[in-house]
Amino acid sequence: MISAVLSIIIVNLLYKLYAKLIGADVMFFSTKKKLGAYVLLWVLLFSTTGI
Repeated sequence: MISAVLSIIIVNLLYKLYAKLIGADVMFFSTKKKLGAYVLLWVLLFSTTGI
């Protein structure tokens, strides 16, 4: 469960950083892509840390 929360936090921070880097004030991302990023990062964190 901890890895799921961490993945949400990390993905949100990375999306904000990406928006800053490209100079966008408001960025609209595909919900499916963001959800996919959450799941992918969660699987990676869960498989490496086990929490």
